[in-house]
Amino acid sequence: MNMDESGRKNRVVISAVVFETIKVLDPIKFYQPMRIHLLASITGDDEKTKDIYKEFHNHVRKKCNEFDFIRDKENDIKSHNISMRKFTPLLSKIINIIENEWKKDHSCEIYVNITSGTPEYVAAATLASMMSYNGTGEIIPFSVDIDSYTIPPEKIREVYFDDVGTPVGITKTVKNPRIIPVYPVNKPEERLIRALRIFDKKTTEKKRSPSNTEMICTLKEKGLWKDHLAKNDSGEKVHYQRSFIDKWKNLKWIVQDESNNKKYLVTLLGKTYIDTFYKDDS
Repeated sequence: MNMDESGRKNRVVISAVVFETIKVLDPIKFYQPMRIHLLASITGDDEKTKDIYKEFHNHVRKKCNEFDFIRDKENDIKSHNISMRKFTPLLSKIINIIENEWKKDHSCEIYVNITSGTPEYVAAATLASMMSYNGTGEIIPFSVDIDSYTIPPEKIREVYFDDVGTPVGITKTVKNPRIIPVYPVNKPEERLIRALRIFDKKTTEKKRSPSNTEMICTLKEKGLWKDHLAKNDSGEKVHYQRSFIDKWKNLKWIVQDESNNKKYLVTLLGKTYIDTFYKDDS
């Protein structure tokens, strides 16, 4: 396992650069990664805007060069010239970056900025973050909320309204819709989610993870206990370990408690799944 001098796992940040800089730079400063990947249309999607795209990219790259946590400025700040309007190439590029990073360090944490680019990039970055890979680290998609704007409130009408006072935004015309291909992502197993929600609730209430016996009794009460072969306490505990604990660990929904390696804590990823799926159980 590769770590930096603080003992923290190595980090990588993937971000797009279009017409925003703060949304890209501030998260990089926050996470302090060992390597940065910038996806940008450096040569531009069309002749009219290519120089502007390049200026934004060059500014972000220049600021990244000033970060002291990036040791090798030439090799650890990587720019990828790609159209920001084409979903499939963007998805392929992000997947390729993730796979290559985990070839170098299979346990590094990969942070994916899903708010800094075009809608096509956002869709591709989100989907790529949900896929399964061979690394043992984590893929952590993140968003950036806007705290303040460069346009003051008194100038909003000037920018976003037309000459006769109709709200139009900054888009004047659009092209025909373009279908984005759909890639199936399976929903998680219902029993695992419902059992994990129980595990997390008990952990929160008691400030410790519940015992195997306690969980088995509750799972039986809730109709989530499916094993008919485990006829004794020992067999039931083996079934609980294999059918729940081991699966949760493999899915990175729980991790061992550092203060007690026989106990477990629900990860941020696990809590996200709890908050997303089968919520009628609450």
